[in-house]
Amino acid sequence: MGQTCALHDEITTGLRDDMKKALRKLDEIQESQAVRRERCASNEGALKAASDALKEVKQEAADQWKAINDLKKLVYIGVGVALTSSALAPIVTGVVVYHLTK
Repeated sequence: MGQTCALHDEITTGLRDDMKKALRKLDEIQESQAVRRERCASNEGALKAASDALKEVKQEAADQWKAINDLKKLVYIGVGVALTSSALAPIVTGVVVYHLTK
């Protein structure tokens, strides 16, 4: 009874080999998943840094556009004042001259 038959040995040897291959394959998968997790973590850090940099650039661009729009407003006000004074200057001069020559 202590002896095993050749068929039993052949089957168990085949199963043992298959199990060893499956375990090796499982180890490889686990190692590759660990590597993927590390890559994902490093990529996530890089993406977060890029996202923060993009937000900063957008904020700077918004600040620049605000300054540009404020400058445009001042230029339009200055042009309006200059045109108004150039249009009113002859009229005011005429009224002053008229009153001084009376």
